[in-house]
Amino acid sequence: MFKEQRAGTLAALARMSDEDLDKPVPPPLDKMWKRVGDVFAMQGTHWVMHAGQWAIIRRKLGHKPLF
Repeated sequence: MFKEQRAGTLAALARMSDEDLDKPVPPPLDKMWKRVGDVFAMQGTHWVMHAGQWAIIRRKLGHKPLF
């Protein structure tokens, strides 16, 4: 699923011009980011936050760390 979503993100990014990336973000996302390009910049590391969440859930379930 990650690879599919990443491919979709990269395809959407490829269709955008510099002007598109500089446009303001619509509500409610404008509370976190100012420009469309800011949202794309966050995509590269967003999964790290969720990886940390899964590590906590695994530990609570009594599973050993994967790495």
